[in-house]
Amino acid sequence: MIAQWPRREHALMVALRSWLNARTPTPPGRVLSWNVARAARGWSLPNPHAMEHAMFICLSEQSSRQRPSASQIDTDEISDVLRLIGGCRVLEVPVDGPGAPSIEDALAYLSVQDSPTPAIYNGFIPSQERYEAVWEACARRNVWLLNTPAEFARCLSLEQAYPLLCSMTPRTVPITSLDGLDAALDEVGLPAFLKGSVKSLKKRGIRSCKAQTREEARRIAAELFEHTYFTRGTVLVRQWVELRHNRKTPRGLPMGREFRLFVYRGEVLGYGYYWETGDPMDTLTPNEEVEVFALARRAAAALDVPYLVLDVGHTKAGEFIIVEPGDAQFAGLSRVDPLAVFTRLVARARAEPPAGVPSPVG
Repeated sequence: MIAQWPRREHALMVALRSWLNARTPTPPGRVLSWNVARAARGWSLPNPHAMEHAMFICLSEQSSRQRPSASQIDTDEISDVLRLIGGCRVLEVPVDGPGAPSIEDALAYLSVQDSPTPAIYNGFIPSQERYEAVWEACARRNVWLLNTPAEFARCLSLEQAYPLLCSMTPRTVPITSLDGLDAALDEVGLPAFLKGSVKSLKKRGIRSCKAQTREEARRIAAELFEHTYFTRGTVLVRQWVELRHNRKTPRGLPMGREFRLFVYRGEVLGYGYYWETGDPMDTLTPNEEVEVFALARRAAAALDVPYLVLDVGHTKAGEFIIVEPGDAQFAGLSRVDPLAVFTRLVARARAEPPAGVPSPVG
């Protein structure tokens, strides 16, 4: 069985992060405006000589200027763990937004690699346009993100993934305006779970995602359409399926028995309980692990995306289902052991790089 990570933030990681922030500064004379802006904001700078010989690269939105959040903690921890793995290099890039340097400036210290080099983009979920720009800038340097732009879109958007996973996940109907809501509810039924194409509002509580009536569904859908980062123009109306649970969040959301799995080319690299606090149901039995891994392999084959995260839930009826997929480059860790996952990922990606890479990784 694969062990879970019991607690993400601990003294060792904090001390490690402080030590890493004092690493070698960058020589002058390269893209001065980017250097000055980055140094002024407290970002650490890459070593261009190390970047010439990387065997695996992480483009990370790790930054001391970001507000503390669960997503930022995960980004920082993943970047710190990758720095511990031999042959890995972490290059910090800016979060996309007004005033941010171009991705070409951000990658100025990343030289063209002698052999095709696998990479991940670790940070906040980017727009499709941003991901494509990063992909293209990396490809020009013989650096290959594990997922192509098409694969990124296919696993990140449940709207695209659902037709491929419809036998493994609750019934789902996409709508692009409130005009389609009634027909969607006729098909899905009530109660219903509503979410954006990329994210839901469940952190706000049960009333922001579960609709018992058509009026509640209209209120939630209208609110979702106002959050373009979550919806990207599409709201998903989903069948409500009860997961096994014995607790709720302070805002009434059932903390269902759910596990997060990181998968590369059909292999489960590691998994952990979705909820970070302890739960008597947070461990899979050996037989359950076999069942969950088989489901993950089916989902990965159906989606045909190399680097995936899959959230798998255990229903009250005793069935394991796919709650939703995602691009693992932008997934939170939950209670997954990051060192185990990324050690396996680096080894697998070097031995079996993404499809489309022009020649084997050296």
